[in-house]
Amino acid sequence: MRLVGQLPNENDAQRFAAFLITEGITAHAEADDGHWSMWVREEDATDRAKQELEAFRSQPRDARYQNVERLAQERLLQEHRQREAARKNIIEPSTDWKAGAPRRIPLTRTLVAMSIIATILASTLMGRDSTLRETVAEQLSFVNYPDYLETQDPLVNIKQGEVWRLVTPAFVHADPVARGFGVFHILFNMYWLVHFGGMIEDRRGSGLLAMVALLTAIGSNVAQATFPEAIGSIQLPASLHGAVLFGGMSGVVYGLFGFVWIKSRTEPTSGLRIDPTTAVLLFGWLILCVTGVVGPVANIAHAAGLFVGILMGLVPTGRASAES
Repeated sequence: MRLVGQLPNENDAQRFAAFLITEGITAHAEADDGHWSMWVREEDATDRAKQELEAFRSQPRDARYQNVERLAQERLLQEHRQREAARKNIIEPSTDWKAGAPRRIPLTRTLVAMSIIATILASTLMGRDSTLRETVAEQLSFVNYPDYLETQDPLVNIKQGEVWRLVTPAFVHADPVARGFGVFHILFNMYWLVHFGGMIEDRRGSGLLAMVALLTAIGSNVAQATFPEAIGSIQLPASLHGAVLFGGMSGVVYGLFGFVWIKSRTEPTSGLRIDPTTAVLLFGWLILCVTGVVGPVANIAHAAGLFVGILMGLVPTGRASAES
């Protein structure tokens, strides 16, 4: 606390303290040897408080000091309510939203189930020569590969009206080359899908999760399929090349991560929080994948999903509702 001066009586002291509060300066008055000392909390507010004290001494009955006690009480009450709301909306990753997850995150569970089913159907678990596997893999991929080879256009099937291909690659976690079952791939993605997707759905509702997941899926899939190997005369490293043979929820996961990460900073009452260690882990994994040491990875999808998620997180959505 910083001392800004003294006033001769309690009434004036309390009225001036209330005035400072209405001006956004935390202040209080204390009795001190027959006088009342005026204190403010913030050091950078000391000079202004001293100037206001001089103005008050010269005209203590000025109109600007009328009814300030009531206004100060209203301001303090409002600040208290805001603190309580923010406290109630703080999310501990291992408690609040997860405690109600089985009941409150139906869309998240549906996305997980669809990913598992699509991956199984498109993998060798259905048999290497399975007609069903070939059909599923072909229909869920971003582009039918023979059509791409013929046209060199990654959007050829989408232009023909097969718009589901904008989204469906996100559900398939099968290796497009070996046609195997990507166990680590799907486990990694499903864990973070439940973590971030469940948090968004539980705190902000299924509608918001659906919108974020849909737009990040489209953005990451299109970017991965169409990104060039060079920008102008600059040749990009192989780890940053686009490719039409890809799949997985990683772009969506990074989109959800980016959305929560930004919301936790720009809207403290949104109910969305992220542990700093988690942020470091996911950013670190993104960078590690770009180096190429972990093998072929859809790095453009990761980066594009993150970018779309961050952009969506910058759009104001208000505080968390009482019920999702």
